Amino acid sequence: MERTSVCFVLLICTAGLCLANYSELGLCPSTPRQADLRPDRLAGVWYEQMRYFDPGFSARCTRWQLSRSDGDDGALRLNETRLDAVDGSRYETVETVRPAGGADQPLSSPRFDHIVVAATDYTAHAVVLLCRQHRGFHARTVLVLTRQRAPERRRLRALLDRLRADGLLVDRLVQTAQDNCPDGGP
Repeated sequence: MERTSVCFVLLICTAGLCLANYSELGLCPSTPRQADLRPDRLAGVWYEQMRYFDPGFSARCTRWQLSRSDGDDGALRLNETRLDAVDGSRYETVETVRPAGGADQPLSSPRFDHIVVAATDYTAHAVVLLCRQHRGFHARTVLVLTRQRAPERRRLRALLDRLRADGLLVDRLVQTAQDNCPDGGP
């Protein structure tokens, strides 16, 4: 009986990890992206509203600050700040995001092999697909970012409806807490 219980717990944990992000064999797939993307127009502050479920990631008050990097290569400086949802510890990551090739290629960074902006209006929302490759597998996640920390719920629902119609797995998205955050972000 005890052995069966341990196997069941391991099976449940493994299934949870597989449902987290979205892992598959092979390289990061080609995914639909915003037509005529202008990365420079993404500069400014973005707040994470939703992301694919990930049991190993518990954050709140996640904020992205994008700014133009020095140089003519179209690179952006990404400063991501967040608070741990359990103990409130502050985390900050700073990295450079660059076009991986021509204008029709995804962006990349030291943490992510592919960063694809699937949809944005530049002023209110952006849907970003992140993909990491490792030893013949890839893991991808989706982020829903907004310019406001607390956007109107009806606008967020309309965006999710549109993403669902476009074939994105929105049922895997979970809310990122943006309440009780320090002024000016985490």
